[in-house]
Amino acid sequence: MEMKTFTAVIWKENKEYVSVCPELDVSSFGSTKKKALENLKEAIELYLETVKELKIKLPATTVIPLKV
Repeated sequence: MEMKTFTAVIWKENKEYVSVCPELDVSSFGSTKKKALENLKEAIELYLETVKELKIKLPATTVIPLKV
């Protein structure tokens, strides 16, 4: 299996941790940061399997620097 690297952003929302992969617009959650990350990895794997089965192109990632 080809190894890919994606970004994971995790934050606490009420009593749960939310995890998001911005490159794929995939998200998940968990009761701990570790669980939220594990769940996100699983969601990404499922997403990538589905993309492959359906022969869909992955979204292109564009980085736009912003001055804040």
